[in-house]
This record gives sequence, structure tokens and C-alpha cells, in this order.
Amino acid sequence: MMNKTYFYLFFGVCALLAFWVLRPYMDLILVSFIIVNLFHPTFRYFEDKLKLHKTIATLLTLLIIGACLLIPAIFLINISAAQIAVLYRDINAFISGGNIPEALNSFIDTTNEFLAQIPYNEYRISVSELQSLVADSIKPVTSYLLNNTLNIGGKLIAIVPLVVVFAFVLWSAFSDYKKLIAIIKRLSPFNDELDDLYFKRITATTNAMVKGSFTIALIQGAFGGIVLWLLGVPYVFFLTILMIFLSIVPLGAGFVTFPVSLLLLATGHYWQGIVLLFMQIVVISNIDNVLRPMLVPKDAEIHPILLLLSILGGVQIFGFLGIIYGPLIMSIFLTTLEVYLKYYRPQVLLTKEDDVLPMPVSSPTEVILPVSTTPPAKKKK
Repeated sequence: MMNKTYFYLFFGVCALLAFWVLRPYMDLILVSFIIVNLFHPTFRYFEDKLKLHKTIATLLTLLIIGACLLIPAIFLINISAAQIAVLYRDINAFISGGNIPEALNSFIDTTNEFLAQIPYNEYRISVSELQSLVADSIKPVTSYLLNNTLNIGGKLIAIVPLVVVFAFVLWSAFSDYKKLIAIIKRLSPFNDELDDLYFKRITATTNAMVKGSFTIALIQGAFGGIVLWLLGVPYVFFLTILMIFLSIVPLGAGFVTFPVSLLLLATGHYWQGIVLLFMQIVVISNIDNVLRPMLVPKDAEIHPILLLLSILGGVQIFGFLGIIYGPLIMSIFLTTLEVYLKYYRPQVLLTKEDDVLPMPVSSPTEVILPVSTTPPAKKKK
């Protein structure tokens, strides 16, 4: 017994040291897991359908992953840098007083006319106040975005070693996918049925977030950008990229379209503001309702409130990757709750005289709580 105790202590210390060593690369490992699950059908197609060697199938899959990730990233970086630079230049010109758009003058006049109708109110908006507001709140944000966007090129050189490590991790994961799954199942204390359930839910959730939520966000943001472009709204590419990121959460595009539509109405562009409001309420917001049933499997469905809270909480704790980590953790918790309700909830038989909880009475003399089923023991392998 003592030897076993010491072994478990030694095993725990080794596990902590291993985690400590790998902790700087945990994000890379988790992202690799997500990408491998997402592109594993492509790898299987090359290996099983086309009968290609495992090495060639892995190489082709990695090339497709690189094309799917690098090309959109380079395009978004270039467009974002150009749009933010233009926005930053216009903000500086407005603060210095050299460029005051006519639409802004119209907005100030309309707002002051409205304020004049409020009894006992003598406050009026002035250009100088708006300049101070922009200088204090908006300019620092655009300056931060511009500096970080322009510095991405220098940062790419620093992450080249990580990219190489990432490629090797993906290569090993694709080549030894079945072995890794088998090892995880052997280490798991659960039986095969529960192991398969967890793998199914985790895979469904990651695929849903990447293929479902990201695809829906891309379509919503792109469609909203087309509407803004047709209506003549400036900085359309920047607003489009912003809508794509915001559309990951429910009603995300509305955080851009609603303020822009109100601004259009306030500056006298009445039909443009009404059209934008109509398109957001009727079309853009319903893209999610139409596409989500087709792209997100039922196994990965999470209540919209839980999805929103898990995304926001995940971003706050883990940063940008919390968009995936948050729903993934929530999915594991809901799966564990389902396992508890099905297998591990205590089985009790209460008589009516016990009067513990007001439960529906199945007969005049007894109340029966739902029966739990003990999961079969894990088979030895």
C-alpha cells in the first residue's frame, strides 16, 4: 500500500512538472486539437478515398490548412491597416479643425434643434466638445489598433519558431490520430460509452464554433458590409471586419448597424437609416436562424444565453481564444451534468409520509424519484 501511495505522489509531481513545462504551449496544443478535428475528414479522404500514403495525405492536409488560415489572415491584416490608417488620419484632421464633415454639422444642428424643444434645457452641442470627446476616447483606440496592426509584420518574424512547432504538432496529430484517441481512452476512468459521449460532444462543439459560428459570423458581417457599402457609409471595410468579429456573439452585427442607422437618421439621411434598420431587423439578424440549424449539429447546441455568457467569460479569462474555450468548457460541463442525471444521481424511494419534496405522486401512497442507472465498468484493455 505504501508503495502505491508513493507512486501516486510521484506520478502527481511528474504530471505537474510536465504541465509546467508545456504550459507556454497549451494554447498551441489546444488549437492543434481543434484544427485536427476540423480537418481530419479531409485527411481521411486523401488516405482512404484517394489511397494516398499517410505522409502525402498529411502534407496535402497541412497545405490546405495553411491556405485556409494564411490567405484570409493576410487579406484582413492589409485591409484593416489601410482602413484604420484612413480613419486615424481623418480623426486627426477633425481634432485639429481642418476637416469637419458636412454630415457632422447636420448632426449637430439636428441635435440642437431637438434639445431646444426640451423645457428648461439650455445645453447645446458644439464642435469643440465633440473634438474633445473624440480626442479623449476615440483617438486612443484607433491609435492602439493602428500601432498593433502595423507591428504585426514585425511580430510575424518572432512567431516563426511557433509556426514550425505548430506544423510539427499538426503533423504528428494527423499521423497518430487513432493512437492518441486510444491512449486517451485507456487513461480515462470512464467506460467506453461515456468516453465516446465526451469525444462526440467536444468534437461537435469545436466544429460548431469553427464551422458554424465563424461561418455564420463571416456571412452576417460580409452581408452587413455590402449593405453599408450600397448605402454609402464610410470606412466600410473596417466596419465589416468589426461586424464579423462581433457576429460571433448573438446580435453582434447590431452593435454596428444600429448606431450607424441612428447616425444616418440624425444627419438627415432618412431613407438610408430606415433601409439599414430594416435590413438588420429582417435580414441580417435572421441569417443566424436560417444557417445555424444547417451548420450546427444538435449535439453541439447550447442555449443562446449560455453561449453568450460562455463566450464573454472565455474571452475575459483566456483572451481571443476564449471564443472557443468558453463554449467548449460549457459543453463539457453540460455533458457531465447529463451523465450525472443519467447515471450518478442517487436512487431513492420516498413514501408519502416522508414529505421531503413536493414531487408528482405516481400512486396514493408513494413518491418515486427518477431511477438512475449505474454505468457499466470500464473494460480492461
